[in-house]
Amino acid sequence: MNSDFLFNIRAELEEILADCATEDWNGYDAAPVTRESVEKTLAFCSLLSEDELPDFGPCCWGGISMEWYISKENWFAVSILDNGELIYSWLNTKDGNRTGEFVFDGAKIPDEIKEIIELLKLKESAQDSSKTCEL
Repeated sequence: MNSDFLFNIRAELEEILADCATEDWNGYDAAPVTRESVEKTLAFCSLLSEDELPDFGPCCWGGISMEWYISKENWFAVSILDNGELIYSWLNTKDGNRTGEFVFDGAKIPDEIKEIIELLKLKESAQDSSKTCEL
């Protein structure tokens, strides 16, 4: 992955860390986002291609949430906690929903999560193509 993208991702994650590094940052007893979860998220993103990058946000368990949004019927979220735990949820009204947990070792994205990201990438490409055809 291009180092500029990782630099930009780090800047975005550092902003989340600065905003959410204290207990109760959301007013609902959220755990503070940790430096470790930021580093785990960077390691995760370094294994993605540039066209697979998610949107980022804080997670109430002290981690970072990554989201891939295609439509209100098709989106995917993965939260990375400081211990490397990945908690994911895929809402897909057509093909069925999935949830699960894995441990991220920093070297490889679990196959099931990588498969979902690749499927979303294909669906997004198909949506973009159909929009182009409508023009």
